[in-house]
Amino acid sequence: MGRNFLKGLFVVLLAAMAWPAEGALQWRTQRATLRRQGQPAPQPASPFATINTRTPATSGPVNTTANGFTTFRRQGNRAGAVGRTQRAPTFTERNPLSARGPWHSRVFNRWYTSTFNFYQQTGREIPSSSYCAPDYDLRREQFQVTMPTNYNADREWGLFIWISPGPQPSLPPNWRSILGRQGYIICELKNASNNRVIHHRIGLALDARHNLVKQYNIDTSRVCISGHSGGSKCAVIAATCFPDQFARVITFMGCNTYVDLPGGRGKYYSASFDKPEQDILQQTRGQSRFVLVAGERDTMGFNAPGSNAEQTVKAYHHQFKKENYSHAHLVVVPSQGHGLPGGNWLEHALQLLDREEE
Repeated sequence: MGRNFLKGLFVVLLAAMAWPAEGALQWRTQRATLRRQGQPAPQPASPFATINTRTPATSGPVNTTANGFTTFRRQGNRAGAVGRTQRAPTFTERNPLSARGPWHSRVFNRWYTSTFNFYQQTGREIPSSSYCAPDYDLRREQFQVTMPTNYNADREWGLFIWISPGPQPSLPPNWRSILGRQGYIICELKNASNNRVIHHRIGLALDARHNLVKQYNIDTSRVCISGHSGGSKCAVIAATCFPDQFARVITFMGCNTYVDLPGGRGKYYSASFDKPEQDILQQTRGQSRFVLVAGERDTMGFNAPGSNAEQTVKAYHHQFKKENYSHAHLVVVPSQGHGLPGGNWLEHALQLLDREEE
């Protein structure tokens, strides 16, 4: 009992040391004032209010705090939940291109046909980990949509779709603020981690785009798909194979290609999806905008023979530059590992997307 108490006290002391004293004092003072007034505790300032397509606990009366957020006070949760939370899933209509047949015809047509024929001819059951895995039910999927608080249907907005390598949204809070200032609505996929088949992950991004474009005033030329690590690799495949759906892409620490990349010493990074048909590829090369972000020290090597950093750099030179993509940029973040870089690098990538090529 005494040992556990000391451990708990040690953790509390570490947390107090990590929190800047001035900010902590200001937060505690404001919290005490709001509690006496019967209002929820303050939340960090941001230009966003968050929408989840899954219903949280039953909401109580609406309160407006000093920082401008609209909050729903949950029963049994004194602090409240920042954001406007929808009670029912928003995405109920599939994108026609996310169905298994149309999707594979663009991404894995040759691979899919040969693999599916193999399982059909041998009578073997298709494993769930295969690219030929069964389709998904959109009604069971979850998304998180973040709207700028100054959203106005009279103007057009960009759409930023994010694929995480893990099951939960991983977009840093300060990135949401940056995207808000740049005029983007954000949609983060849930339960679309590296453990799911690629068809499901890209399919859900297609479905999100399909529904949000119908619901909000979105500039389709500013629909950007992005992600981190394995999610980044899905994003670049989506942008390459579906240029009519995703006009822009930013990759972070992960980039797949439809060409084999030399890796030195007789080895190579193998292509991970089919080269698009000529009409699709022509649109991708001529109209889509790519920004490939790599960490200088990203030594994660999911594909032999080297690292994510090397693969991204070679992807830029041996696919995007060699094949004359009209709008492709490579950004190598100094001393950066496999994690996400600071928000200033996101701002730089967004500026490159907006840059008009000479």
